[in-house]
Amino acid sequence: MQPADHIIASIYRSTDPGTGWYPAAAAISAALGASTGGIRLGDALNVMPVRVLAAHGWTMEASILYGAHYYAVDPFNPIGRAGAPNTTLLTSQFIADRDLERTEYWNDFASRHGNGFNLIGANLGLVGDDVAMIGFGRRKGAGDFTQAEQLLCDALLPHMRNALGLWNRLRAAQSDTSQAMLMRDALGACLICDGEGRLSLVSPAAEALAGLAGLRLEAGQLAFYDPSRQAAMLLLLGRTAAGGAGGTRILAPDAPGGAIIAHVSRLPQHGSPDAGAPHPLLLELRRVQPQMPSAASLRAMFGLGAAEAEVALQLAEGMEVEAVAARRGTSVATVRSQIRAVLAKTATKGLRELSTLLLAMGGPGRG
Repeated sequence: MQPADHIIASIYRSTDPGTGWYPAAAAISAALGASTGGIRLGDALNVMPVRVLAAHGWTMEASILYGAHYYAVDPFNPIGRAGAPNTTLLTSQFIADRDLERTEYWNDFASRHGNGFNLIGANLGLVGDDVAMIGFGRRKGAGDFTQAEQLLCDALLPHMRNALGLWNRLRAAQSDTSQAMLMRDALGACLICDGEGRLSLVSPAAEALAGLAGLRLEAGQLAFYDPSRQAAMLLLLGRTAAGGAGGTRILAPDAPGGAIIAHVSRLPQHGSPDAGAPHPLLLELRRVQPQMPSAASLRAMFGLGAAEAEVALQLAEGMEVEAVAARRGTSVATVRSQIRAVLAKTATKGLRELSTLLLAMGGPGRG
């Protein structure tokens, strides 16, 4: 299910540290038919009190009480943390109504403050050093969330994850009043363009990386020295501007100091959040080390099993399926089954896209 543009726009408007996350929580709550909605951060060990970024439909008292104590006895919290990141969960999938009615969370908190009885939400993974969680609730008697609403929530998760990451970087740079410093430190090497590569903004860091990445920035137009790379990037830009999800491409795998990749995503159309395509685009150049992430990080981020994570890394490093099977002492059929599971959990469409994703997760380049 494709979310409406105004919901996506509300999510990305919240990346401005001065705006806050209430517009996003309110827009998603309305779309899901929820009476309450929350966006929060918590430490990875679930020891310190949570930070409530937004609490739509909550009173100030309820927000304070939840952050101080009731997050620790919220039955959704441990299930959401233990579940696969970026997977929508419903309360009905893990706790019966009669069991929820017996909890301290419901009797001493939620029922007294009008908070949700039926919940829908997800673990979005790490934002900086914190685990990001979203949750939306309906009052008792309003009914459980439907499959269509679960699919809508699934479609919004990538936007929430991307927006929270951008918000975290912008927040870290908030003390810098210079717009040039903000662009350099928070967004790094970024360009804003349309679906045909016409440029409206180029950061100083992007100018510095352009030559190494094989880019020409002339006469307000994005171009490549390599015609095949130009055609592939313009295709990605055009699809993203028309409403596609964007993507990542390797521009210079052998650049000095680390490979250079480009990540393309849509920007909300400020001042006209309900406007449709074409969308303005954010193109970020990133320098990454030509190395793969650890198996442990893949398991934590995508919910891969141990064998799936190892197979993903071996394939992304260029090994053939038969060689992976021989090394692991298993059958080719087993490896192919593991590949299907990896592609599904990482939301990639093939081994080339998987390799690009894993490279994009590499460490920052030197210099």
